[in-house]
Amino acid sequence: MEWNGLNKRKLRKALITIYNSSIKLDKFVSDELDRVLSEISTESSLDDRAFELLEEAVSGGWLDDLYQKFCTVNQSNCQIVKLHEDLKDTATFIGEEAKALVSPERVIGEPDSSNAVIRMEEGEGLVEDPNSVHLVVAVFWEKPSEQKVRIQPKLCYRKDNPREISQKPLMKDSCSIQIKEFPKFLEELVKVTAIELSRLFADPIHPWKLTIELFVPVDLLCFPLSKWCGQDSELLKTHPIVIGCSDRFDPSQMGGSANLHNQLKRGWQRFQNKVSDQAGSVLRNLDWLSSDLARQSTFEAYSGFQCYGDWLKADEASLSNWQELVRSGIPVALWMCEGSPQRQDITSVFNHLIDCTRFEFLDRIPIKRSELQRTCNHCIGVFYEDPNYVPDIPLAKEEQFFSWPGA
Repeated sequence: MEWNGLNKRKLRKALITIYNSSIKLDKFVSDELDRVLSEISTESSLDDRAFELLEEAVSGGWLDDLYQKFCTVNQSNCQIVKLHEDLKDTATFIGEEAKALVSPERVIGEPDSSNAVIRMEEGEGLVEDPNSVHLVVAVFWEKPSEQKVRIQPKLCYRKDNPREISQKPLMKDSCSIQIKEFPKFLEELVKVTAIELSRLFADPIHPWKLTIELFVPVDLLCFPLSKWCGQDSELLKTHPIVIGCSDRFDPSQMGGSANLHNQLKRGWQRFQNKVSDQAGSVLRNLDWLSSDLARQSTFEAYSGFQCYGDWLKADEASLSNWQELVRSGIPVALWMCEGSPQRQDITSVFNHLIDCTRFEFLDRIPIKRSELQRTCNHCIGVFYEDPNYVPDIPLAKEEQFFSWPGA
């Protein structure tokens, strides 16, 4: 790697973004580099400590080693992907330790019989990064009186062929837990996912990018993200987290589910008419309905929804609003799920999120969430349903979602 001033600055910014306190940076230096940061720098500023750390690494000839280990231990973090992209014009470095991570016994073989493969239609246009992975977690009510839910997780990913999606269940059977246990369950599920993906995507410098898609019953869509992920969860800052509605796939309500599926198909068609995955087709081109106009407009005429104020507030009074959004088939909605932000602030955040393709949109979510977490108490809520990654329907596994009668 050519470590000029610009590249060192990019690495320093990534370091202090991921290790956003002195103690976290100290631990990284001690655990991964076997050095003591206090002996390298006595500065109080985190940025200054990181600067002196990199200068010491340059003079000692071990900056490449620092970079490689930084990427390896944080390979699931979107900031690493961003750093790699920022440095992609220069040579990348993969040390022997990184190569050792990909030992023969850790590399997965041919896909097993549980893997399903979906082939995308051929055609010109934008495609998702082949290292993109979606952890789809479907949540269904089991015993509402006991606040108990049933969970079915699976992985959807593209690897060698960007037009081919492989699906792999993470459990042979669904499991049941209480809602209050879900944040810990999700945290452990992501750890299991990381182990599985380290076998599928072996390059620690340009690793997989994980999106977490939580499909939950419509009456639970009112929960703020902190309820699903934990109040201080690192997941909010490190991965795109989007919410969908599992009532579309609920095997106990097949008739209603089919209708909701068909509505999503129509909503997605409206979406694709505006954002067709072609160069220059960005999310700002969608017909966005704002919550200010929601009572005077027909939802079905729009392809996106932006929420100001209390329209999708986390309380029972907003349940009818969530139901209206789900029934409309609108596949993407944005809102602030915590705090009381000013409308102009929401507009500024939303404009930044949608000034890109739908693939880049997913990458921007955790970066913007992390920024807001540092500056205020607001958190971006994203409702996003992509038919490529919707969960399987247990009682109709051989059926394609949108080829049902009446679709």
